Amino acid sequence: MTLALALVIVLRVVDGDTLHVLDGERDVAVRVLGLDCPESTRNPKCRRLGAAACEDELPLGRAATARARELLHPGDRVRLEGHRLDRYGRTLASVQLAEGRDLAAVLRSEGWCRAGGP
Repeated sequence: MTLALALVIVLRVVDGDTLHVLDGERDVAVRVLGLDCPESTRNPKCRRLGAAACEDELPLGRAATARARELLHPGDRVRLEGHRLDRYGRTLASVQLAEGRDLAAVLRSEGWCRAGGP
């Protein structure tokens, strides 16, 4: 997805900092800019933390995912300000919720995630 600003429809939330949206007829993976949420699955990134740290992070990641799912529902319209693709082919973008709040700012201010990421 190459865009400066786009209105898209939420398809699903993968975790606290990743979602899928519908852009026209395309399912586009989006990685939220400026946000680094704890890992919610035992993926390679989590395993690199070490076994104990990974296990400690999982409940936090699942809670961040749950909060993101409270904020973003399938069918919601959100605004994306996209920048580029990451190494996994996801669009790196800021996500503005329907009521105008920035998703990353909300999750950081509530303590679910930290500043960082791509």
